[in-house]
Amino acid sequence: MKRLQQPNVSDVANLRLLAKNRALASFPALRTNTRAILHSYIAYRRVTGNTLAAGAPVALGLNNVLADALRQHYTRPPAAIRPFLKTLRDTGSPDVCPMCGSLGTGTLDHVFPKADFPEFVFFSLNLVPACLCNSKRQDNLVGAGPGQRVLHPYFDGILDQRLARAHIQPSGQHRFRRPVLQLEMLLPTTDPNYAAVSYHIDKVIRPTQVLAHFDANWPKLARRPEHYFTLPVGQVSDQMLAQAVNDTLDKKDTHYGSRNNWESMLFAGIAANAAAITFLVQRVNGLRNNVLTPQDF
Repeated sequence: MKRLQQPNVSDVANLRLLAKNRALASFPALRTNTRAILHSYIAYRRVTGNTLAAGAPVALGLNNVLADALRQHYTRPPAAIRPFLKTLRDTGSPDVCPMCGSLGTGTLDHVFPKADFPEFVFFSLNLVPACLCNSKRQDNLVGAGPGQRVLHPYFDGILDQRLARAHIQPSGQHRFRRPVLQLEMLLPTTDPNYAAVSYHIDKVIRPTQVLAHFDANWPKLARRPEHYFTLPVGQVSDQMLAQAVNDTLDKKDTHYGSRNNWESMLFAGIAANAAAITFLVQRVNGLRNNVLTPQDF
């Protein structure tokens, strides 16, 4: 998850260019519906992409021929919109997915799904660089409960906060050698954004490979902690390692421009877990004293 700058795109100009293009399958129906679509653009911006807000745009119910033509404009873009779609897809957020926090993108997510809102299919504020979470989310936009909705990277300032981290729990006899790693939400239930953040985590993040990412990276980290943390020479204390973990966490936040990328989620979970810190201290000191080897893990 990551908050993004809004794209610098003239959506009105793009819409009008397409509406008057007689060579497109959307002509002349798009020209006829231009005013209604522009009003929906205005409503979308006014409510900052929050579909639950008063005055939020509702689906225009465009006829199937026009709706299909507009979706085709996204999959096979006309010249008028092709450059901005490519730029947004390739450079909008190349190192972290603004929707789920994974470490890369490659597609565009329609926040208001194109199946229900074809009028927003090439509206720049509805297009967010994303990874495969785009397909895993499907058409989920709002939930059944009050305040349940998908967060919007162009508008929701809550994305600047740390919203989730790994929850690291020792497992049976293996303890921290093979911990159970889960995803933990950090907002209290009293927070006004709780319902939206909880819904977003459940519908966008949990269906991804985030837990597989934790499971794959914890053994690497525990095998050679000093590859991940800058530590003083000599015996290491819990306090020293805790400081090193927080330093690494700060670097990950800064590098990805987000407190909610998958790497920061893992290191935030370690920073919050005193028992995990103690385990890693034992690993570092054991390796330094030649009592343990990386292969022991």
